[in-house]
Amino acid sequence: MATNPMKRREQNAFLIGIVIGLILVLIVGFLLFTMYNKTKAEFEKYKAEQEDKEIEVVVAAENIRSDDILKKENFEVKKVIVDMSEEDCFASVNDIFLVDAPNNEKQEAEEGAIAARLDIPKGAIITKNFIRDNEDAVVDDTRLKEYNFIVLPSELQEKDVIDIRLTMPSGADFVVLSKKRVLKCDESTVWMNVSEAEIQIMNSAMVEAWSITGAKLYAVQYADAGMQTSAILTYQPKAEVANLIETNPNILDEAHDKLWAQWNDSKGKKNRDDFIDTELMKNTEEETASAVEAGFSGETSTIKARRSEFIDSLGE
Repeated sequence: MATNPMKRREQNAFLIGIVIGLILVLIVGFLLFTMYNKTKAEFEKYKAEQEDKEIEVVVAAENIRSDDILKKENFEVKKVIVDMSEEDCFASVNDIFLVDAPNNEKQEAEEGAIAARLDIPKGAIITKNFIRDNEDAVVDDTRLKEYNFIVLPSELQEKDVIDIRLTMPSGADFVVLSKKRVLKCDESTVWMNVSEAEIQIMNSAMVEAWSITGAKLYAVQYADAGMQTSAILTYQPKAEVANLIETNPNILDEAHDKLWAQWNDSKGKKNRDDFIDTELMKNTEEETASAVEAGFSGETSTIKARRSEFIDSLGE
């Protein structure tokens, strides 16, 4: 039976189309397969290279504020991929607390010996640039002291770092204590660690603030305590207090040397003569004694009230 030529051509064209389609599919499939193998090989190479960079390092276990005193619980060890030198990182938490010792050896320092230089977010890799020696480290003559006669900033919080300053009616202003950490605070009272020498200095400044009408002791906060150095002390106590500090056996030798180096500055002595002693001479002895008595009385009353509240809270 004869086949219609037109129908045969249509069938041939259809078969040719199928063959061409299959060839194109095979070509595309081959190209995709080749690209897949190439991409897979590059990925495996990249993965191997990254695995070579993966090391165990110390990271922050929580958010750390600038100038926070650091403890081992602030850190953890994780395996991460880093591009920085391993010498800049810490392999273990203990390594952070190693300090130089005699004979070029290392020894572990006590917790609290270092502080954060800047804000450290949780998970950040700890490097040597993130930490510094703690200027507020606890030593033998450190004591916890509360003060309730200092004018405090309205937004002062625990862990903030402050200077204590004495301002005079003339506008002259002196740094009494520098870079002190607030361990606790409320509306009117602040708790800080202070040294024996600082207790004596604060007592002197406190008496003079009470004795001079218009003078006050106040606190100012550091903007970024971890990155900022301590303010230089510009307040010089009167000679009797300075001599007492010099002869006090409870004050460490290093503190003696640092204080006297500043107090022997003729500029500091001149400032005291011009601004503090001049104001003190305006009062009679009776007026000074009355002002100091009132100041101590107010401080004692506040402490007694707080002590009563504390005792009551223990019984709850």
